[in-house]
Amino acid sequence: MRDPVRVTAALLAGCALALAGCTADPPEPPDPAPTEPDDGRTAAEEPVRDYLDAMRVKDVEQGRAQLCPATQEIFDASATGPGGDFAERFTVPRTQVVDTRPVTVGFEVTATVTVAVADATTDVELVFTVTPTGEDGWCIHDETSSSPAADSTEQPADESGGPPADESASVSAD
Repeated sequence: MRDPVRVTAALLAGCALALAGCTADPPEPPDPAPTEPDDGRTAAEEPVRDYLDAMRVKDVEQGRAQLCPATQEIFDASATGPGGDFAERFTVPRTQVVDTRPVTVGFEVTATVTVAVADATTDVELVFTVTPTGEDGWCIHDETSSSPAADSTEQPADESGGPPADESASVSAD
């Protein structure tokens, strides 16, 4: 027969150990999975977002401020012209950055811009090349349209026979 004192002591010791596990501080949760390091994408998108906002409200100076200095002269000559991003003949009701990818000189930031002339609207894809300024900032070095005019059936045409709205002047410092 077992010694009742020993059995009781063993049971009490087991209960004490079990209770100690329940009252101890819970283990620290594991650190969240590491996120992808910011390689500059977010910062490179900022001047593009600011430029797109400037297009929407037709703020030429704000748009110009997002460009690299070598690009500003070209911008000044074409921004408000018939095919320019700030032309009065069309509005820009919506814009959206849709892709950012690294390139040799910085990043290419692709945006979809909805352009409206009278009752016609079309989506235009603009590709901005954004380069570092050397001051922990970024500026737009180049802008091109990757939306061929012939692909859209709702293409707003310029009444003067000029280019459609998505043929915005390419701004480049090349």
